[in-house]
Amino acid sequence: MNDPVFVNIKKHVGQWLKSSKEKFNSNNILLKTLRDNENCMCVELNFGKVLAEILIEKPKFAPYRYVSFQAGDIINGAPKMVYSWYDQEGISLESILENLDKAIDIVWEYNNTKDVV
Repeated sequence: MNDPVFVNIKKHVGQWLKSSKEKFNSNNILLKTLRDNENCMCVELNFGKVLAEILIEKPKFAPYRYVSFQAGDIINGAPKMVYSWYDQEGISLESILENLDKAIDIVWEYNNTKDVV
C-alpha cells in the first residue's frame, strides 16, 4: 500500500504542473513528462540553456523525503548545478509548491541572464 502523504504530494505536484503550463509556455519553458506511475513522477523542464528535473519518489537513500528539484548547466564543458531544492520530513504541501515555484523563477532568471555581460 502506498504512503498517503506521498500519494497526496505526487497528486498535488501534478496538479501544480498542469496549472503552471501557461506560465511555462509564456516563458518558453518546455515540459516533458519522463515517467508518471504509482511509484514515481519525473518531469524534465527545458529552459533553453538550462535543464531541470522534478522527481517525486520514495527513495531508498537520498537527501530528500519525496521531492527533488535539480537544475544544471554546462560551463566550459563541465556540468554545473544551477539550483537544487529537496523536501524534508515535516514540510507542508504548501511549502513544497511554493519552493517549486521559487525554483522555477530562480532557474528562469539564471537562464535569461546567463549570457548578459
